[in-house]
Amino acid sequence: SFYNPHITTVVQQLISGQVHEVEDSSAKKSFKSVDEQLQYERVKFIKRVKASHLFQIAVPKDFHSKTYAEFFKYLVTEWAMVPMGLLRGVNSTFSSQYRGNHVPYVFTNPPSSATLSRADRVFVLSQGAPSAKLTGKSVVDVLNNIRDLKKVELDSPRRASAEEEKDAEIRQLR
Repeated sequence: SFYNPHITTVVQQLISGQVHEVEDSSAKKSFKSVDEQLQYERVKFIKRVKASHLFQIAVPKDFHSKTYAEFFKYLVTEWAMVPMGLLRGVNSTFSSQYRGNHVPYVFTNPPSSATLSRADRVFVLSQGAPSAKLTGKSVVDVLNNIRDLKKVELDSPRRASAEEEKDAEIRQLR
C-alpha cells in the first residue's frame, strides 16, 4: 500500500465485499500539512467507493471466440462490472478452441488479446448479482435447480455400487 494507498480498499472489497467506515477526523478545510490533506482526500475517496462482491459468470455466446478486451469493455460499459480474471475451462480436443489444458485453471489479469471460449468463466466485481440477461439464469433459477436436484436425490432410491451388484449376483447364483 506504500505505492498505491487504495490497494488495501480493493483487497478489502475482494475479501469481504464491503468497505469499513473510515472516521473522517480531518473534516476541517484548513490543513496543517500536506500529509493531513492527503489523508483527508483518501478518506473522501474511500467513502465514495461502493461495496461490490465477487461473482463468476459464463461467457455469453456472443463473446465466444472474441477477445478478453472486447468482453471487458462490454462488462464495464453495459453492466458496471469489473472483470478480474478467467477460469479457463477444458475444451474438447476436437474443438478449434482447444488450448491443451486437461484441467481448469485461473488466469488473473489476462492480456487483452486472450481469446474467450464457451468453456471459460469470468470473475467479476459487481454491486449486485449478475442479471439473468447476462448469465442466462437468474439467481432464483439457480437456487431452485439446486433445491430440485437435492429433492430428486432424496426421493430416488440409492443406486447400488458395482461391488454391491456383484455381491447380489453371487448370492443369486448360490
